[in-house]
Amino acid sequence: MTVLPVVQSGRSSARQRVWFIAALVAINTCSSIDRVATITIGPAIKRDLALSDLQFGLVAGFGFALFYAFLGLPIARFADTHNRVKLIAAAVSVWSIFLMLSGLARNFLHLMICRIAVGIGEAGVQPPSVSLVSDFYPPQRRGFAIGLLALGVPVGTLMGAVGGGYLTEVLSWRAAFLIIGAPGIVLALLVWAMLRDPPRGMSDRDPSAVHASAPTLIAIARHLRARRSFWHLMVAIGLTNLAVNGLGAFLPQYFARVSHLNLGRVGIVYGSIGAAATLVSFVFGGAVVDWISTRDGRWYVWLPALGCLLSVPLYILSFMTSSAILATVLLTLASICIFLYYTPSQVVLQNMAQPRMRATIAFVFFLVVGLVGVGLGPTLVGLLSDSFAAHLFTLGDYSLRCPGGVARALTAGLDDACQSASSAGLRYALIGVSGISLWAALHFLLAARNIRKDMGAFTATPSAAESMA
Repeated sequence: MTVLPVVQSGRSSARQRVWFIAALVAINTCSSIDRVATITIGPAIKRDLALSDLQFGLVAGFGFALFYAFLGLPIARFADTHNRVKLIAAAVSVWSIFLMLSGLARNFLHLMICRIAVGIGEAGVQPPSVSLVSDFYPPQRRGFAIGLLALGVPVGTLMGAVGGGYLTEVLSWRAAFLIIGAPGIVLALLVWAMLRDPPRGMSDRDPSAVHASAPTLIAIARHLRARRSFWHLMVAIGLTNLAVNGLGAFLPQYFARVSHLNLGRVGIVYGSIGAAATLVSFVFGGAVVDWISTRDGRWYVWLPALGCLLSVPLYILSFMTSSAILATVLLTLASICIFLYYTPSQVVLQNMAQPRMRATIAFVFFLVVGLVGVGLGPTLVGLLSDSFAAHLFTLGDYSLRCPGGVARALTAGLDDACQSASSAGLRYALIGVSGISLWAALHFLLAARNIRKDMGAFTATPSAAESMA
């Protein structure tokens, strides 16, 4: 088996970059398959385990994010001082094993425990992956590189949604978890055996950065505290992800309840929306921001602000229409707009960071994404959906008579009343949460006041040699 050597000089070969990007894209693909498949087959899980919308929101969001918040920082610190490749391989193994075990869950508690373990595994992947990419590419090309890294998201979204829906229709949601988790084990073994960790900071302007020691957490905190735009950026990222993950976690539920699509069709629709939106936003957005930011560094936050503002009316229109086709088109456009935040935000943070604090600062990004977005977003939508449904249900105790949104007894008119309240409650919850993007746009715009100063040397025009690196 071919093993890629450790890079000894300040430059990496094209072959090494291709291998690393391909491996990291494959890992991102597996990660996206896991998250999207869990959401897509959510209606079957809810029905089988009799989960409320709040419980499903906890499983899809908070369960995943809980231990990410507690273990992500020590894992990121480990990545800044130890072998990142071995860490990634071990983390992929952990989440793949517990994803497969999710198929054996018999109740809410079992499923919650498995999702917590999956979150622990994913905490060991994203920060070191972004750190690796930043070592392979110079500052002025990191938007494109991180956009390439995110290629796994549209591919995994489509595979997870379509595959998860199809496997659940043909076999069961339990079999779907077992099948979807298996490839991650193979991928982890290949990464462990074939890739080697490159030197830190080898693509930066300062050659001494390659041999610099990792700063302490206090030094990193001081570094970030001195950058005013960082704090507005964190608030904006958190609010954007609150909307993104809250809406995304319940879109399959929405199409199943309101448009009455089966899980196979739900998977195709949801996968198409997610794949198209992330492909355009992550890759195209990364290339665009690399180009446009050379004219004005504030485009790193202006572009996300514009996307957030445009997404709100598109989301509202999509949830108000009765046409599944029109809703799909509008949701795709809205998702493209709101996802424009992703690549520019990561590039800004990496350009603010010194080489041996990059995994830690990438962790801060993914902590906000995980804890606020993945953790609170679905939970908030689930809570609002249950609350609206209970308020709209006029035949008594909604939670008692309509567990999981389905009538407990075959009483005349009860099933229709439960379904009507459940559908309307979810619609109002999704419309309400989509408006959070307006608040996020405000903080992106506030970050623009100091963003050029806070990125420091990156705002300087690169030399010809660096541009060709």
